Amino acid sequence: MSLKRETLIEAGVTDKDKIDTIMQAYGAGIESAKAQVKADTTAEIDSLKEQLQAQTDRVTSLLEENKADADVKTTLEQLQTEYDNFKTESENKLAQVNKNNAIALSLKDVNAYDTFVF
Repeated sequence: MSLKRETLIEAGVTDKDKIDTIMQAYGAGIESAKAQVKADTTAEIDSLKEQLQAQTDRVTSLLEENKADADVKTTLEQLQTEYDNFKTESENKLAQVNKNNAIALSLKDVNAYDTFVF
């Protein structure tokens, strides 16, 4: 609702000086309220900008952590594959050594094998 000179005249205020004083006070009050709303709005906008920046920084940080986690996961998967391959090769080599030793012992037991040559 706005205050108009006509409203004051209809309300019975007929003195021009009183109307001017009332209108000036009303205008000052409106300007003060506008300034307060602007200050409050600016402060709220600044606060929201700070919160948005903080959230943006957090999202960026999480994305970087996720990338690092993905890199670590990839590295762990590669190491696991290398370990599995090494384990399989080692088991195969151990089985071959056990087989050769069993054959050598069998041949030695029947005196058909010279253990110093092997």
